[in-house]
Amino acid sequence: MKKHSSNSKMSVRPAKKTLSKRHVGLKSDSQSREVSALILQDHKPIKELILILKDAKGSIAKKQPAFSEFERLLSSHAKAEEESLYIHLKQVDHLRPEGLEGDTEHAIADRLMREVNESKGDDDLWMAKVKVLAELVDHHVKEEETEILKKLSKDFTSEKRIEIGKLYSKLLSSYREVDSEPKTSSTKNRLIAFLGNSTGKVAVPILLYFLGVPGIVVILLWALFFRG
Repeated sequence: MKKHSSNSKMSVRPAKKTLSKRHVGLKSDSQSREVSALILQDHKPIKELILILKDAKGSIAKKQPAFSEFERLLSSHAKAEEESLYIHLKQVDHLRPEGLEGDTEHAIADRLMREVNESKGDDDLWMAKVKVLAELVDHHVKEEETEILKKLSKDFTSEKRIEIGKLYSKLLSSYREVDSEPKTSSTKNRLIAFLGNSTGKVAVPILLYFLGVPGIVVILLWALFFRG
């Protein structure tokens, strides 16, 4: 019988590299903060409302409240998207057409929403315009999810996608906060939103300076508008 030498070599399988739960958790958390994940999440309630608005058997009594919510969600979503994602797409040569197309489809949807509101009183016309609007937005959302969002990982780093996501979230919260307040204070809300953004913070003081407004008046105006 052959004796096995104690010095004989033993085959050792290389240890598999495994990611710790903490590492996986951090990766998952960072991905959830990227703009694509945030937009996909925001699309969910909009897509549910699209199904109601496209339903040929749905009654106008069911579609009217659905449209009101659809208009509110889509309006804030579109504006936040244009000022965060699309503005960055247009800065990359081969993605610029995607950004311009998105802007154009948003503008068409916005015009159609106004036409829907103007057609109240004519149920057949209202239903027809709502159906066209829902189909347009449905196409836009599907194209965005299957094409545009998938291209982001190729052209933007994870850090950049998170940065755009932060901007998107901030804008979305701002627009939805304004939309949720009573219409009677809409003028004041728009002024507050303007004063609160970067353009307003620079433009207003400069304008007041050239108009010769005393500093104490400027302070009082700011206090008045931001205290609500």
